Amino acid sequence: MKGIVKQVHINDGNERFYLLEKKIPFEELEKYKFNNQETKALAKERWIIESHWLAVWNNYFEPLFEGDVVEFDISSSRFYSTMFHGPERLSNVRNINVQTLHKYK
Repeated sequence: MKGIVKQVHINDGNERFYLLEKKIPFEELEKYKFNNQETKALAKERWIIESHWLAVWNNYFEPLFEGDVVEFDISSSRFYSTMFHGPERLSNVRNINVQTLHKYK
């Protein structure tokens, strides 16, 4: 999949979150595991209100910046009604866990 990074948050230097400019179409998202025993029906309802963030743990991939065009493979996703990305408290967030992530060339 491809997307454009709209915003970047770094937590404790080891976790990076990248807000995508556009949401991943639900038809693509539903092909992957929803964490926390979330059903596809519930995920579809939430899709309307959620923002999509690529989640990178332990600096596993190269750092990205606002405006970067990225290519990624999804492993799973998890919805949070409230969470912090950096100092900012956000509502209705879906973290997209990725298997691969790099700048699109």
